[in-house]
Amino acid sequence: MLAGFVFSCYIFVRFSLRFTENFWGDVRKLPNIITLARMIFGAPATIILYKNGFEYAWLVFFFFVMLDWLDGFIARRQKSVTSLGMFLDPLADQFLVLPILWYIGWGFNNYTLPVVLTIREVLMLLVRLLVKKDIPANIVGKLKVVAEYAGIAFILGGPWLGGLMILFLAVIVAYVSFFIYIWKVAETVYENNRA
Repeated sequence: MLAGFVFSCYIFVRFSLRFTENFWGDVRKLPNIITLARMIFGAPATIILYKNGFEYAWLVFFFFVMLDWLDGFIARRQKSVTSLGMFLDPLADQFLVLPILWYIGWGFNNYTLPVVLTIREVLMLLVRLLVKKDIPANIVGKLKVVAEYAGIAFILGGPWLGGLMILFLAVIVAYVSFFIYIWKVAETVYENNRA
């Protein structure tokens, strides 16, 4: 797991340098610092507390979810939305969600949800890396993240059956948002080729 995390950090730095000319200037902006903190500490803190029987692990998870809202709010308020932030924010969401889903899948001895969502996120990351253009998230993608957060919070907090139902809904919404994103990418490529 540590090797995967280190490799992910390497990939992040490699590709982030391609996305922004002012990487070190952008990384010092408060919204991006919050996003990086969420990426690094969110899932490990939640999993460790949940594994050790801390009944309020869902509150720790909720704290990191609120940081997701906070970094976006600060970026819009300070007018400091950057290409790096637009690249990192959805990545940070998945750094928080996917490890917890894999841990929960391990507990239930069923990996269907984490596998299906991981495939979607890898495909999405590949598309975003290939396009090399900032295409903002769509509302369906934001609903997907909210459904993932709610499902995980329910599972961590107790009513796990409701959480699983919400996560299955999140999978459907995830693939709908993926196809909407692909459609927008195709439109953008078509318009660029016409011009």
